Amino acid sequence: MRTDEVSSILVLAKIGQVLDYISLDRGSTSVSEMSRQLKIARPTLHRILDALVAEGILTRQEGRYSPGLRLVQWGSRALQSQSLAEIGGTVLHDLVQRTGETASLFVRIKAIRVCVARVEGAGLLRHHIAVGEPLPLYAGSAGHTLLAWMDPGVREGIWAESIGFFHPPAPLEPPVDRWQEIRDKRFAISLGERDSALASVSVPVFDAQQAVRAAVTLSGPISRFLPGVLTVMVQELTVAAHEIETRLLADASSGDPPQRKTR
Repeated sequence: MRTDEVSSILVLAKIGQVLDYISLDRGSTSVSEMSRQLKIARPTLHRILDALVAEGILTRQEGRYSPGLRLVQWGSRALQSQSLAEIGGTVLHDLVQRTGETASLFVRIKAIRVCVARVEGAGLLRHHIAVGEPLPLYAGSAGHTLLAWMDPGVREGIWAESIGFFHPPAPLEPPVDRWQEIRDKRFAISLGERDSALASVSVPVFDAQQAVRAAVTLSGPISRFLPGVLTVMVQELTVAAHEIETRLLADASSGDPPQRKTR
């Protein structure tokens, strides 16, 4: 590979870092702070930011950078082309009908989790999350579900990368014992972890290679997440995850979906 090709790839990687960083909505974070956290030299960062603004990918107002409308076009097309989001939305609707709680589908993108489908529950008290909103992997049942089946080395690297990128920040030491517990039980629970009034429970959605592709989640007021109710929620989530897996396999093969494997 030629030197200019390598240089172009490195610049593209830096652009991706910048877009990931700004998508986290850090408020009025300075360019100096962005440069420090991303480890990109300030002159290089300024050139990248200026180019992204000129292309309509970012906007700049009073020194603050925000995602531009051009990204809306890309994001809309990306969601339309993703069978996971389309299939997940249908399954989540049925899950909400059965449970009454808000149902969401999360995927991991590098060191964050992103909601790709969501159906609000019937209750007045809800935790509002927008489709496409970036959230930490280290907090919440969906994040822990996405992390639990990962290679330990990769998981540790992602955990370290997350420190300082969200508020509240990630604990310096990951809960090592929790990963095996989640794998054994095949679900994760979060009680008041991100909001003292709210709770969630999640189960994994596996792909054809038995890797975790997504986490399907029920969330709502912590007062409704009682032991007996949680048992029913996990059962309903497991059914929903199975349905998503089956439909994805059928969509990929355009034939009869294979049976779910025992893991």
